[in-house]
Amino acid sequence: MQKGYRRDGKGAAVIRFFIGLVVLVTALGLLYYFVVMQDYSDRIADPNYAYRSYVATDETPEPSLAPELEPEVTPESGPTATLPPYATPTPTPAGPTPKPTPSPTPEPTNVPLARLSTARKLESSKIPKLSDEIKAGLTRCYVSAIDGYKIMQVEGYVFADNPAFDGSNDDNSVLLIVVRDSTSEIVGYLAEKAEGVTGIEHEGAGKNLEGADFQAFIDVSKYADDVYSLGVALLYKDGEEEIYGSYKFDKAQTFAVRSGEVISPIKISQ
Repeated sequence: MQKGYRRDGKGAAVIRFFIGLVVLVTALGLLYYFVVMQDYSDRIADPNYAYRSYVATDETPEPSLAPELEPEVTPESGPTATLPPYATPTPTPAGPTPKPTPSPTPEPTNVPLARLSTARKLESSKIPKLSDEIKAGLTRCYVSAIDGYKIMQVEGYVFADNPAFDGSNDDNSVLLIVVRDSTSEIVGYLAEKAEGVTGIEHEGAGKNLEGADFQAFIDVSKYADDVYSLGVALLYKDGEEEIYGSYKFDKAQTFAVRSGEVISPIKISQ
């Protein structure tokens, strides 16, 4: 009997051991699953996250569909307003505003024969010597188309860079010199005084230099076909003494004539 009891006790112990082992293995498996296999990163609180305190707000009342109406205000009766006289609108003219008629451009006129300078044939020996004191220039050349390009107006200035020169002296005289290039024939034209015609403020040792401006009208209808050069001679007085001098213009300042007409006027340098 004692031997059979011990055998039964060992069998029960073995069964309990296996049951405990199964429970332990199951517990370890569950522990491994929840600790190792599961991801709890989304449930870990961010240390930098600041929790907002919860504030209970009152419920927003639902808007009423019927808006409250303002009480009607009856305007007080008063005198009828009238516009002041200056507030009366100006009526717009019915038609377009007429444009002013431009003044007609005056038609060119012939150069009067009385304005033509008289031509004088000159000998080269009669022309005053070139002088460094003489300052001269040509400022305008106009060829009259209405006169068939036969009359040429020349404007310029000439004065002596000398304290004795006085542009207001009526005894001063200017001779415009025209030289035919192919034959060296010389013709002189007594120019007329034209104070201020050049619009230049002259500088020099003399005085009243605005009186140094001149102009001459040349008729080329009897000129031979050729190229013509220009120069100028000046006579002025120093007390009772007469002083002469001349100036020859640049070779570029020439003019050409064909069949009694100016076909190439004087080039004016600016």
